[in-house]
Amino acid sequence: MNGNFSLEETYASGPEGSTNALDGGVTFDIMPQTRKNLRSRFTLPLRFSISDAGSSQRLTPAGVFAVDLGGESYNVNLQYGRTVTVSSTAELTDSTTSRAAFSLFLPDLPKLFASYSNTEATTGATTTDTDSFSLFSDYRYQWLTVKGGYSASGRSSGGTAPLHSSSLLFGIGASHEVLPRTSLAADYDFSRSSSDVTGAEATVNLTHAFRINMDSRPLPWLGFAGNVTSTVTDFNEASSEQRFADLSATLYPYHSLRFYATIGERSFNDLDTPRKVSFTTVGAGYSDRLLENVQLGASLSRSMEKDVSQGENQRDNLGVNLVANLTPRISVRGSLSVSRNGNEQFVSAKRFDAAGTIAERDALAADTAANLQPGFIFFDAVNGDLYTLLIPFDPLTSTAAVWSLPVHLVTEQFSVSKNIQVNMSPTDKVGLALSYTSNAASDNFDLAKVGSQSLNGSLTYAATSRASYSLSGTAGLPEAGSATYSGTATMAYRFIRRHQMNLGYSRQSAAGQTTDTASGSLALALRKNAGLDLLFAVSQLFEQDQRYFIKARFTTNF
Repeated sequence: MNGNFSLEETYASGPEGSTNALDGGVTFDIMPQTRKNLRSRFTLPLRFSISDAGSSQRLTPAGVFAVDLGGESYNVNLQYGRTVTVSSTAELTDSTTSRAAFSLFLPDLPKLFASYSNTEATTGATTTDTDSFSLFSDYRYQWLTVKGGYSASGRSSGGTAPLHSSSLLFGIGASHEVLPRTSLAADYDFSRSSSDVTGAEATVNLTHAFRINMDSRPLPWLGFAGNVTSTVTDFNEASSEQRFADLSATLYPYHSLRFYATIGERSFNDLDTPRKVSFTTVGAGYSDRLLENVQLGASLSRSMEKDVSQGENQRDNLGVNLVANLTPRISVRGSLSVSRNGNEQFVSAKRFDAAGTIAERDALAADTAANLQPGFIFFDAVNGDLYTLLIPFDPLTSTAAVWSLPVHLVTEQFSVSKNIQVNMSPTDKVGLALSYTSNAASDNFDLAKVGSQSLNGSLTYAATSRASYSLSGTAGLPEAGSATYSGTATMAYRFIRRHQMNLGYSRQSAAGQTTDTASGSLALALRKNAGLDLLFAVSQLFEQDQRYFIKARFTTNF
């Protein structure tokens, strides 16, 4: 038999007032000696909580009883527990939980997992009953895998209508080397989930997901890869469909250099409107050591996209990274990333209601069946302009629709990201790390533009095997808006006999407001199995609206 006793006192104060809370309790664990493959455990926790808001007692008259029976090919787990909670208003809640789980894993046969649980909670005259059941199995035979499962749950409380939900899952997959150096993998998943409240219409979701992948390296300097995915989800009265397919070839003329080309197509729903985008990507990558301690990596790619509804788009990406170990104690890492998006409106139509040419805009406005209303936004995909409908078309007088003046959208966006990081260890006891990052976006290519910046730094010092100190700070300088700063200083000291002390101070500045916080903890090992923890924290240290809390926790095992 093992036991644990804990007692915790917490006091907190702030401008709104102060609170005081006392928590504690004792827990007994009884584990009788049984057969090797049979384990049983009986847990009896007694907990209480007293605070300014009231008090509560948590009792477990029947305890929590658990039995595990296991062998080389099976495992059975049974649990039962009963908990009684008495609140400060003398309201009693009686909860009972029962659970049974079974798993079977025989050689060369499907694995089987099953579980059932029931929870019943009674508060006054109201009883809440919850049941859940799950069954899952998977089987792997050489290159074929099959899995399936079913779960269901129900909940009823008082006189409310019961809630039921269930889910069904089935999947099959295969992976096999169909030709030398050529592997093919495919899988199909089906899932059905439903939920309903007695007397109401059920909600049913059906999902079909299919994936196939091919990877081939017929020659050391040539590789091929292909992917096809399809996910279709059907709701009660709607559906969502996403499809993706691509085929790529990679050429390795040199061990550190590669060239690749990819063609593909993706289709999806954009604001309930079917979209189909075809794309072609070409690129190159390089990674090698220039010197013994200097490694350089670079990548370059261009992707051309085409959509019938939104025209064509071109994306360019360039990335360079460098890692240099200047000395055994100093290393530098740097990276540069440049991207160009030819048409930022190409990906999603969420910023407008329809797109096309000016002629298509006028035809849509004159269509009485469309019934356009003021505020309707049309995107001119040819010139990159947005038009807002001010006055709809009048069919009685044949008066043409009135549109706002065009608002030109940026159809080309450049992004530049730069990062440099320095790590130093001047001595075996000192560590220093500095990092600088800038991100800039503009309509024109400007490699020198800084944009938003961030700076991070940390300094650690291990004075002795018992004492360590650290300083860290961050600074954020956005392109627009106020800057943010933060700094933290910490100290840790380990006394003789396992005592431990930690102290910290931090300052944060954001939106013109500065917050100072001091915190610390002291862990005392009173005896072999007993400990006392003291914790405190004070925020707004030098302000009138000061906040602080103090906590003392005593624990012992027996």
